[in-house]
Amino acid sequence: MNDPLLRATGVDVMGGGLRNKTVVVVGRGSGIARAVVLAARSEGAHVVVAGRDRGALADAYADVADAGISA
Repeated sequence: MNDPLLRATGVDVMGGGLRNKTVVVVGRGSGIARAVVLAARSEGAHVVVAGRDRGALADAYADVADAGISA
């Protein structure tokens, strides 16, 4: 683990270190925020997304909402 931030937090992303953890992502549901959400889910995290437009977030994650993502 060469990333100092990951070392400091003790999270081993490649080793499934997010399994059964909760990740909060703030954003519009596109671009980087969406990529982070999908990556965290693939590592086994429960994901909570937050933003100003709840409807837009629900639409952005409708295809994966049943996969442990709360909007």
